[in-house]
Amino acid sequence: MFEKKEHQNSGTLGKDTINNWIIPFLSVGKRGFKSNFDLASIFLLILKRLKTGVQWRELPIESYFEKG
Repeated sequence: MFEKKEHQNSGTLGKDTINNWIIPFLSVGKRGFKSNFDLASIFLLILKRLKTGVQWRELPIESYFEKG
């Protein structure tokens, strides 16, 4: 009936919520590396790591980022 994506969060914390309520409060570096990836996806991966305790190399990165 309902299709659930592998990386979809079961709570109410989606990418829109992260972009509207969390990302604006994070500091931005003046120098250094600038990521080309979506910060909300990175934040969701960090939350998944904290929730599951899985090793960093075992995270399903391909399902969070589009290849391009």
